[in-house]
Amino acid sequence: RIRPAANPSSYVLKCSAPGVPMARWHCVASELANAMTPPNVSSTGLISDVASELLLDPTSANQEATHESALLAAPLPTADGRWIVLDQGRQWQCTAWVDGRACDDSEAMDSDAAARALVLGGEAIAKVHARLADLPSPAVVVDRTPNEFASADQLPRCFRERMKRLHELNPWLCAGSLLRERLPGTASQWRALLERCVSVDGVHQRSIERSNNELPAYQELAHRLMAATELLVEQGTSIQSMLIAELTERMESSPQGWRQNWVLRDVHREHILFDESRQTVKGIIDHDAMDWDCPMVDLARWAGSFPVQLEGVLSASRLDLAVEGYTRISSANCGVELADGARPRSFLIKSPTPEELALGATLLRLNAWVGMANWVDWIGLRRRIFFSSPERLSSRISALIDSVCHFC
Repeated sequence: RIRPAANPSSYVLKCSAPGVPMARWHCVASELANAMTPPNVSSTGLISDVASELLLDPTSANQEATHESALLAAPLPTADGRWIVLDQGRQWQCTAWVDGRACDDSEAMDSDAAARALVLGGEAIAKVHARLADLPSPAVVVDRTPNEFASADQLPRCFRERMKRLHELNPWLCAGSLLRERLPGTASQWRALLERCVSVDGVHQRSIERSNNELPAYQELAHRLMAATELLVEQGTSIQSMLIAELTERMESSPQGWRQNWVLRDVHREHILFDESRQTVKGIIDHDAMDWDCPMVDLARWAGSFPVQLEGVLSASRLDLAVEGYTRISSANCGVELADGARPRSFLIKSPTPEELALGATLLRLNAWVGMANWVDWIGLRRRIFFSSPERLSSRISALIDSVCHFC
């Protein structure tokens, strides 16, 4: 429990699932919080409840950083200096609340609203990347977390992980029609599985009234997963071969190596929040996937979270608009000062190179294909549990199917 003594603010407590590995950002948590703190931020004067273990440090200058900097909602330390509190196998952390609203489905389908959001999101990502450039590289922090990071001169994580996942998918995609035998065969069987695996509140034994109310949503989600299964069975091997060849070509396209930095790796529409006018980014939430990787990873993830139907409707592609916003910040401030008004210092990000732009286009396709396959695998084969509304999950899988159909 946190009691504000002055300048009342809201905070978010996040709790991990049991057994989740420690996030990569933890070894640079102090540097991360400092990097996201604007200059001359005074203490918030928070008073912590001594009855609670998760106490904010009342002397920390970082605790309203995201309110002032409109950047990343960075972690806040406890009174005894911890960034994560471990309790019964779960990890608890606290961040400042970002008072904003994400770009919803209706806005994302509106070409003008989507174009504006894509550019503004690209600008916000550039500002965050500039701040993250202050963090030490894995080569510096390796002594803190032995063997946790690849060395800076190794192939970036986006290549290694995606190639690994493509090869993991190969065996059951090559099985063709045999894959169907391992999955629910009818919409009713899928729905029965989904009612056990997908839940908003984690309660799987529902009342008859609730089940009846949610039945259409589960039915729709079942049909989406059946459609994804058909796409995997009918075109899986050809799409896999195409994507593996394309990713291999990208690997070899930059003999001098790839630029790498700390990046967020999970920047999508739900994680960039705008003000009510939709003209300003209030902040970016969720830094848990942070790692050392190519900056283009964030731009591809952001652009790919918008509907593929926008391609051909917008003045430029989704990725091009995100890059346009990114380039506005990097080009205008390179070597001068940060665009968000922070202290003057070297601006360490650069606009994407042609090789990086080509990588971004490849990542858009890879993210859609692997994402669609993952949902079939996670729910249909592994029976994993997800705390999500069936409507939200159905919309996400439908968007992935649309994207795959667009490029294949």
